[in-house]
Amino acid sequence: MPLTAQHIIEFNNIDLGYPPEHILLEKIHASGFRGELIALMGRNGSGKSTLLRSIAGLSNPLHGDIIVKGKPLETIKRQALARLLTYVGTAVHVPENLTVYEMVSLGRHPFTNWWGKLKSDDVNAVNESLKFVDMQDFTQKKMLTLSDGERQRVLIAMALSQDVEMILLDEPTAFLDIPNRMNMIRVLHEMSQKGKTIIYSTHDFDTALQFADKIWLLHDRKLIQGSPEDLGMLGHYNNVFKDAGISFDSKAMQFRNVHKEGKEIILNSENQNVENIWTAKMLQRIGFHVVSDMHVGKFIPRIEITIENDNYIWKLTADGKTVSFDSLYKLASYLTHD
Repeated sequence: MPLTAQHIIEFNNIDLGYPPEHILLEKIHASGFRGELIALMGRNGSGKSTLLRSIAGLSNPLHGDIIVKGKPLETIKRQALARLLTYVGTAVHVPENLTVYEMVSLGRHPFTNWWGKLKSDDVNAVNESLKFVDMQDFTQKKMLTLSDGERQRVLIAMALSQDVEMILLDEPTAFLDIPNRMNMIRVLHEMSQKGKTIIYSTHDFDTALQFADKIWLLHDRKLIQGSPEDLGMLGHYNNVFKDAGISFDSKAMQFRNVHKEGKEIILNSENQNVENIWTAKMLQRIGFHVVSDMHVGKFIPRIEITIENDNYIWKLTADGKTVSFDSLYKLASYLTHD
């Protein structure tokens, strides 16, 4: 929940794109509140980066108004906007010879004096931001020595160091591995709970479903907004990817490959032990339709899972014979090559 019901950003019937023929988004209405983590999602080319750049004042809508804290964006002076929001894009120029600390310190420059001297509040903000992204041990390393993922974390720390109300991030987890990706979005969620509005574009549906307060989903030149659960329940995720060979499983809240109806195979799906769950996932992945043990008189292959000498054993009975396997990999190989 937002800390207050205060709108910080609104889209009033805006069109975005490149005239005259390339319109990305048209007649969109949406809003963001103070203290929300908003995931901006959609397929490649749907307009995610263009929308973020427009909010940052780097490009203008073709039509309509972007309202920031009750004022049209075009009426806010550049210096005032720099104190209100910050934007980290995908093509940020990084001075290679700066140290990590120096790079993050650049985020404080809109708030320093003429000489750019950091005060105690600035130093605290820089140090806290480095801790948030777990880069506090890299302060004296040169930017040129960092990996892509480490650079991304430094850029996000620079954004976090600014005393702004809204942070815009274009693919902030693009170069991060799974643990760091989850941790980064958790950090952004924590920042939003302190009152900042954070809008980030991403292709990582799984993480967004776990942390985002709101999703702005771009599809067919429209913006659909709602909680992650609202959009899933109403079928919007499937609409976006219906021609991509995947579907959204509303019960599991995850995407699955779409397989043609495969051969039936019996597995006791009522047993929710971990071995049954992973076996069912494997069977679905290779194109089998898992059914319960209710097909009396039908000759359907059957899988039973037992434990022998503390190891899982999968017993496949088909065509009057039983074959045993000590791993799902071996079972899958047999089923796909038999």
